[in-house]
Amino acid sequence: MDPAFYSFFRDSLEEAQRRDRFRAQELPRPWLPAHYIASGGLEAARGQAGEQGRRVRPDAELLIYLMSREFVAKPGIAVREIPEPELESIVADDMRTLVAEAEDGEEVSGHALLVAAGSRWDSLRSSALNFWGP
Repeated sequence: MDPAFYSFFRDSLEEAQRRDRFRAQELPRPWLPAHYIASGGLEAARGQAGEQGRRVRPDAELLIYLMSREFVAKPGIAVREIPEPELESIVADDMRTLVAEAEDGEEVSGHALLVAAGSRWDSLRSSALNFWGP
């Protein structure tokens, strides 16, 4: 990735998190718990990358946050009423799995995460929720 985009994606992630915290003041469910669940997924991904001597690129961080929030946390809370601790565990496990499987050298890219998601789909805990699967 062109390094010129690093700050763009980092700023986009910070803006998404800021908007979620603001929305949570007026619409507490599912915004606030989804924000915390997605942030936990991001921390799990960073931790997994760190254990491997790698780091998560800003484009991948934004993708992790948005995927976790929009495709797992919010529908899990709003539609299925899955307990938040369970969703936190699912998201964290899946993000660790994706980062561990992402083949991208010293940095984990958004592209590598998408490839890993496609190749490891059946082993992701969130795929069993059948929110958006086949």
